[in-house]
Amino acid sequence: MVKKVESQKFMDLPKKVEPEDDEVVEEIKVEKIKVEPEPKPEKKKRAPSAYNLFVKEQMAKLKDTPPKERFSKISELWKKEKAKKEKKTKKK
Repeated sequence: MVKKVESQKFMDLPKKVEPEDDEVVEEIKVEKIKVEPEPKPEKKKRAPSAYNLFVKEQMAKLKDTPPKERFSKISELWKKEKAKKEKKTKKK
């Protein structure tokens, strides 16, 4: 069953007022001014993390392997490298 929806009545909007014959209407011309946005301040680049440096180094070594395999090998190598570093810090 379909419900009937009553249309909403719109408010009476003010109508455009036309000047009378004896009234003087002045036209005002407005010029648009282009405002250029201020340049954004340059952000300082962070130093690459140990992981970033490791990945960059390994990517160069594993150029010949397909990308998916390359990333999986790099992640495995990173886990091993990280575990070695953790063992060294625990011994101290």
